[in-house]
Amino acid sequence: MARGQKAPEGAINKLLAGYKNAYGNGFSFSSSTENPRNSAFDIDPAITQIIQEQIQAHSVFMDQSVDSEIVEALAGEYDRIGVAGQLLSTVITDRYGFDPTDGGVQPYQLEEVTSDTAITYSQMARWNHKPLFLAIANSVMSKARADSYERVGWWGQTRIANRTASQEPLGKQIATGWLQWLINNAPEQVVGINLAAGDSGSVVAYRDDYTVGAVKIGYEAFDNGTASDYTTTNAGFAIGVTSLPLITGTGTIPEGQVITIAGDATATKYTVTAGISAPGTITIFPALQGTLSAATHAITLVAPDSVIYNGIKSRYNNLDLLITDGIQKLIPVQFQDNLSVVVGRGIYNYLTMGLLQAVDGNLDRLPSERIQVANLRANLNIGGYPVVVSDFAPAYMIAVTRLKGSSAANTMLGNSNLVKLTHAMTQKNVLNLPFKSAIIDFMYENLFFGLRNEDAMFFIHPDSVQFWTGTTNKWQYPTTTAFKL
Repeated sequence: MARGQKAPEGAINKLLAGYKNAYGNGFSFSSSTENPRNSAFDIDPAITQIIQEQIQAHSVFMDQSVDSEIVEALAGEYDRIGVAGQLLSTVITDRYGFDPTDGGVQPYQLEEVTSDTAITYSQMARWNHKPLFLAIANSVMSKARADSYERVGWWGQTRIANRTASQEPLGKQIATGWLQWLINNAPEQVVGINLAAGDSGSVVAYRDDYTVGAVKIGYEAFDNGTASDYTTTNAGFAIGVTSLPLITGTGTIPEGQVITIAGDATATKYTVTAGISAPGTITIFPALQGTLSAATHAITLVAPDSVIYNGIKSRYNNLDLLITDGIQKLIPVQFQDNLSVVVGRGIYNYLTMGLLQAVDGNLDRLPSERIQVANLRANLNIGGYPVVVSDFAPAYMIAVTRLKGSSAANTMLGNSNLVKLTHAMTQKNVLNLPFKSAIIDFMYENLFFGLRNEDAMFFIHPDSVQFWTGTTNKWQYPTTTAFKL
């Protein structure tokens, strides 16, 4: 149907009747081309709850893994939820009550977002004869919003005014998402990043001045370099330097080698990202953490899988070791039960590729073997923890936390660590725009994505993951969209 063509009146009337039934007497309909916010109507909070439940139901991940709550204020607090400390004692009298909860509440600040979905006249003409016309239209719009919630929940980093959906296909600058919330509030729970010099890791509104290094997954028969007696020049080096000229010494310092530098008061272990086989300049990650005085400083080689990220190594033979080690070192014991590993599609494909290759091209495989492979894929786990795939997460994201329904022991403690809050007062406007040959559904809402407890989650920064390929460039970052702005 061409633009500007007369609308199918029967379909429009049916659609409007559906809106009226859904939103009650507050519903208004306009053909105005003015700012749609000017004629928006308030949605009753009880209806807002129903709308959010309908939207959540159109995303398996949002519905089954995320706590979605309606709140009355634009800023406030929500339940932190957790258990802290040992409760039992031998005191009989003069006993004071012990609070078993962990922290009580988390603060929140909702951020305003808008959405507009169009149902074209041609779509209405195609769907009008179907008995479930209104259900189809509602399902399409709900699915679009649910996917957007999930996408922004993972990719969102900050809110920048006047950013359109087409400018933000991943939602990076629409609202703060779960990963960025953890970077802002507890960067020590993020594997693969190094904070800028002077950043103490305290809570900030927005943290983006960090650098990303490599977390390597795969087996490498790595031999230390053969370097001997290498020293820096005597020029002195400031915090933040990434290139170090070495003037004496012999042998190799290969890429991937981990080193320490004499005179660095922080005792940081650095990974060499560009090596040498004779005196020359090496580059290091992270950037220099301590000032080096105007003197020569000796370079010492250490094991290539040494600890460099908050107790986590720079290399693991497989994901099972990485996740198991991360849980033991980054998540307190009271949160270690009922965890799940949330991954993007890239990690899921990496995990299942070996299973698929096991049957690919082997037509003589027994049916029972094929069934076994299918069962393994359906019940995938990493380190014994169930894998949950989020289609709209960064492809190579790996996050470990508690999800909704992962614990049957207690309703409250079984709540998801991932939270989405929506303000009770949502606004909507529905416009009939003949010049666009469409009905436009505008929604104005205030959202927040956060965690109940920062200690109950860690994630591998999506930009840091490298895989062993065994080819010329043996360690490779997957070809994917960068998470960091």
